[in-house]
Amino acid sequence: MVPFLTSTLIRCVYLRSMRTRLIAWVAMVFSVVQLCDSARAQMPGAGPGNIAFLRIFDQHKAFSATADMHITDNTKDSMDVSFALALAEGKVRFEVDLAKAKGSMISPEVVAQMKAVGMDRAVSVMRLDKKRLYVIYPGLKAYADVVMPDDSVQSLTKTLNIQRSAQGKETVASHACTKTLVTLTDDKGGKERITSWEATDLKGFPIQAQLFEAGQNILIKLRDVKLTKPDAKEFEPPAGYKKYNDIQSLMTQALAGK
Repeated sequence: MVPFLTSTLIRCVYLRSMRTRLIAWVAMVFSVVQLCDSARAQMPGAGPGNIAFLRIFDQHKAFSATADMHITDNTKDSMDVSFALALAEGKVRFEVDLAKAKGSMISPEVVAQMKAVGMDRAVSVMRLDKKRLYVIYPGLKAYADVVMPDDSVQSLTKTLNIQRSAQGKETVASHACTKTLVTLTDDKGGKERITSWEATDLKGFPIQAQLFEAGQNILIKLRDVKLTKPDAKEFEPPAGYKKYNDIQSLMTQALAGK
């Protein structure tokens, strides 16, 4: 499965001092979200950042919503985390508050450290039109402006053969839905499958999605859906925030208490 930009652009950074010896939970995305844990090498790079997840919204060019994601794996470990999602014409925004995440996959100690240095809230804005990724930390009033590699942009914009197969009717959160198996095939024959529950009263908007990745069951439920174009400023770095040219520099300064 093609990973999201965070698995290509952003890596977990290990710093030497005792105070900073934590693995940074760089969002986002959640972008989105690439969660890391001091006891595990890496949490899933799938979920909302997964290209299949983004492509189920191809029929809805502009919207905003809140997503609740539940992840379980073969060891019965789990994680629950919510994130805000907005999309408009090739622009994607994820926002997550890691302090509110729950589950055995999460290290409370790492979360506490992230909160202490102001990095528990993270926003990731993907601008395909500019080939930029903005990783924003409101608690630090700072952001990183990262250049997206061409291959990452191409992986998110390439034409896919998308087949949709109705699997029946179900009700999700009081919405009458068509349960649909979405199969995405790339130009090399690679296939990804995701199940989507598309709400009839929301113009077929997928208010629930399920996918499986590396032994993990990922279920995402969307609520507070608004089928209107988000404000353009949601896809820009906030005015007055300090700019960094890479994630590592931003994190080094934050964890050094500067």
